[in-house]
Amino acid sequence: MPVHEQANWPAFIATRSVFLKATMVDEIGKRERERVYPRIFRVKSSSRYKEEKRWIVGLGLGQEIRVEIPEALPLDGFMPSYLSEFIHAWFANSIKFSKPFMMNEEDPMFAARGRELVKSLMRTEEYYAAQVLVNATVDLGPDGVALASQSHPLRENVLGGATTVSNYINATLDHDTMQDMITMAQRVPNERGIPIMSGLKQLIVSVENKPRAMEILNSTLRSDTAENAKNVLRDQENPDLVPWHYIFSPTFWMGKGEDHSLIFYRRQGIQTASNESFDNYSITGKGDMFFSVGHENWRHTFFGQS
Repeated sequence: MPVHEQANWPAFIATRSVFLKATMVDEIGKRERERVYPRIFRVKSSSRYKEEKRWIVGLGLGQEIRVEIPEALPLDGFMPSYLSEFIHAWFANSIKFSKPFMMNEEDPMFAARGRELVKSLMRTEEYYAAQVLVNATVDLGPDGVALASQSHPLRENVLGGATTVSNYINATLDHDTMQDMITMAQRVPNERGIPIMSGLKQLIVSVENKPRAMEILNSTLRSDTAENAKNVLRDQENPDLVPWHYIFSPTFWMGKGEDHSLIFYRRQGIQTASNESFDNYSITGKGDMFFSVGHENWRHTFFGQS
């Protein structure tokens, strides 16, 4: 029987609502392995609720989810508050399907829009996690300077010499600057000026920088010399390469040590729901989440940017 000939609309709407919920739950599991930020941040659970301070209107970073009723998006907001080193966020969105939409037998689009709602939530996590790194030269950390800075203060230097330390190379990624970052990581000190031998375990780059990074790390010979000298970086620490599509600066690159303090708190994972209205036989799918993302210590993170 065609959809528009259904005799029992309440039952039909109820079954479609259950189907929408199941579709959204399935998408959460399906997309879990595509997340990049868990490879970069320490992901922890926290049930603590952070009071929010201001609204930023937007649906999934501008990823509007629409059917034939564009005004029917009742839940639409991203609400962050900022401390010195963490962003605390609540994000929610929703989508509404009308009876005429379902009468047109748009089941493939119905499921696809439900999946897009979940993708919107996941993209929001990725985007704001990436902002911690993108804004590393701007946002202040616990020591009063930016996460990426050439003047992190030491409490003292018992070995004598400088009382500030850099974790920032203001230059593009090449063989020499990669070597400089490896050395920087090996020399980074604790608060008393004693080297802690951090080392590099990961190199995070923009997608534009990925080919260059692969060439620098993996080539047998140096590609930037006419003499084709041996690429000694292959015999040193060879960090895992992680290109991140939410790093929008094409020249971005950074290194990360094993004991880093980049943290993503999942205060509430993605939760979805659906409900039906028998007043107008519509179905609403919705989802929300809470998270906090930031850093607790600049050590073991090293930045390069032209």
